[in-house]
Parts: sequence; C-alpha cells; structure tokens
Amino acid sequence: MSQPTILLIDDDVEVHQLLRTAINPLVHMDTAQNLKQALTHLRSNHYHLVLVDLNINDENGLDFIRDYSTSGLLNLDHIIILTGSDAINDEVESHGLGVRDYLKKPLNLKVLRAVLDKHLEQVLKFRPNIIVSGPITLDVYMHKATLLESDGSISQLDLTDKEFLILKMMIDSPERIFNRETIFEKLWDQDSDSLSRTVDVHISSLRKKLGALSECIQNKRGQGYFYKQLALKPV
Repeated sequence: MSQPTILLIDDDVEVHQLLRTAINPLVHMDTAQNLKQALTHLRSNHYHLVLVDLNINDENGLDFIRDYSTSGLLNLDHIIILTGSDAINDEVESHGLGVRDYLKKPLNLKVLRAVLDKHLEQVLKFRPNIIVSGPITLDVYMHKATLLESDGSISQLDLTDKEFLILKMMIDSPERIFNRETIFEKLWDQDSDSLSRTVDVHISSLRKKLGALSECIQNKRGQGYFYKQLALKPV
C-alpha cells in the first residue's frame, strides 16, 4: 500500500503546525497557503485527503472545490472542509456538494487526530472510485484507464496524468462542449505558454491512444471539444 498523503490548504500557519502534530508520522503531508500553491500540488500529486479552509487569503474555498472537482483534480469524497465560520449556509452547501467532512475551528488536537485516522482508514480501504462509460473504465484513485475490447479482452490505456484528467472531465459531462480556455484553466498553470497548442496536442495524443474509440472525443468547430459515448464494433 502506498504511503498515506494529505494536502492542507490553509493560510494559517498555526493550523499547519497543529495538523503536523495530529497526523501519524507515517502520513506524508503537503501544505499550501494559497490556492495557486494548492493547484501546483494537486497537478503533481494524488492525495488521500485534502483539507480546505473556506476562507484562504480572502479567496473562496467552496468556489475552488466546486470548480476543480469537475476537472478531476479534486475528489469530493476526499475533501475535509475547515472553517472558523458559523454560517449554516456554508455547512449546508458543503454537505450538498458531497464533501467527506466539515470541521469547525478552533480545532481540538485529539478530535482532529481521531477524525483524520478514521477518514484515512476509510479512504485507503475503499479507495477504488470507478467510472464506466461504454467500453472505457476509469479508476479515479489510481489514474488508470482500461478499454474493454470487442473480443472481450481488457487493455490498459497508457495515458499521462493530463490526458487522464481531460478524459475524466469529458466523461463526467458527456455532450458538454469544453473550450480550450476552460480545459487549460483547470489543468495547467496560468502562466504556461501556447494555450491552444498545449490543449490540442494533449487531445490529439489522447485520441490516438483511444484507437478505435478516438471519435468519442469530438471537436465542434469554433466552440471546443466534447465527449460522446461510443461502442466498439464487433470484430
């Protein structure tokens, strides 16, 4: 089993220190004090739990969760929200999104340790998060994709992380048109060069790897890309 990993997104260094004290020494923890740092971590690593403060340097944590859960960078079932607010609406909306837990500050060390241990055990035990679209199966936790061939065999799709996330984002919203700007914003750093070429190159590579199912990712001229579920033709 891989080492348990946690990402803490909070601008309060005291919370960082408290969490380091609370977690098991075998758990690896990364920290981010703003959302830009958080995106850098999320684009490079997979986390068993992501703890997100609702107010990060005056940025809205709920908006961040809502935006990036649709791209695959955030798994709602792995998110624990931290907040110093007593606003009922925030709590109701958070649970409505489907986050794993909602903790109010100030955080008690013993309670925090118990909560993290419980959720890590659950996530590690029930880690598969499977999405099936026709002959394509995605394992969201492992970032693996497989294809059920027309002869009944299963083949592994050798996708990069970005290709996997593009495919997941489209499968999650079939028939929805994603323009290049939306794809780029969700999956790349804002200061990357050649927006259109970057997206087009990755989608071209993804379609080649899909082989006979390459047409499941289609381009609507002047608007963007969309996913359409297809079935493999019998041999």
